[in-house]
Amino acid sequence: MKKTTHGRWAFALTSASVAWALALVPAAFILPVYGTVTFRAGPNGAHVSAVQHGSATLVAVNGASPRLLILVAIPAALAAIAWIGLHRLCTRGRMSGRRIATSAIAVLFVLTLLTGFSIGAEMLPVLALLVIGRALTPAGTPQQGLV
Repeated sequence: MKKTTHGRWAFALTSASVAWALALVPAAFILPVYGTVTFRAGPNGAHVSAVQHGSATLVAVNGASPRLLILVAIPAALAAIAWIGLHRLCTRGRMSGRRIATSAIAVLFVLTLLTGFSIGAEMLPVLALLVIGRALTPAGTPQQGLV
């Protein structure tokens, strides 16, 4: 592939990761991610008289605490930081942009591992898109006078 094709793919994938991460915020309120099962005991308490299956959202199960909302917003912030870093690398040739992007991706990787069985599974596409986008991002030509 040509350098410009790599750059376009990198831009598209990195932008898609930011969009996915931003979509996680409303998804925590509206998309069911947990399965629920409710058992009702019979009259003598030994037999199950009814089983009810359902689903619940992340906020319904864990509550709309500020801590949860911050945890859901962190992937969007990290994806945006990585996008900015890769943009600096591609357009200005700034190697600091690669370091910034790599650091943001590393923090997102650790966060994904730590939250693996709750929101971590929803963060995996963000992480994968950022890793591929970082690998495809070409280094631009350094320009004089730009910081």
